[in-house]
Amino acid sequence: MSIFLWTAALALWGASAGAAAPAGSDSEAFLAATWEVLMYDHVDLRDGAWILQTSGLDVEATVSQLAVILKDPAPRLGVQAAGFLALIGPRAAAAWPALAEGALDDRSADLRCACARALGRIGPPARAAAVPLTGALKDGDPLVRAAAAQALGRLGLDSALARQALKAAAQDPDPEVRRAATQASRRRAAR
Repeated sequence: MSIFLWTAALALWGASAGAAAPAGSDSEAFLAATWEVLMYDHVDLRDGAWILQTSGLDVEATVSQLAVILKDPAPRLGVQAAGFLALIGPRAAAAWPALAEGALDDRSADLRCACARALGRIGPPARAAAVPLTGALKDGDPLVRAAAAQALGRLGLDSALARQALKAAAQDPDPEVRRAATQASRRRAAR
């Protein structure tokens, strides 16, 4: 199916569904269509919002739908949705509450990690997610802790809470978490 047919189908689906997220296999179809749009001509994916916008899709509605998919009972769909929100970056700021909730979700370490990474990619517009991210620094999975540390460094906030949390993470038993916390502290100090 061509990109233009996917785009048209996704735009029509979005117009008919409003802000409600699709359920079940419709979520999978929505994610597949979103992926097709983001992969158009293998464009540099660092500016996913631009790709979505130039495809004729409503970025805000797409972000809203992806945020709802984060809560899908199948964590793998949430992981994909978080990945797309990360690609959209700062324009996905409206999804930060759902991503923050996902960063603490006990269903899947992959989902927690993907949500923390997405918050980091959103950057300063997601500063309000600092408290959930500091909670994620205590996660049982070192990949989640490392992603949370990286995200805190990218939020660009200068708070005692973030400084203390990253200082504690710099003493983590896992070397990747220590490295991420040290880099995040340096990034914060450079601002």
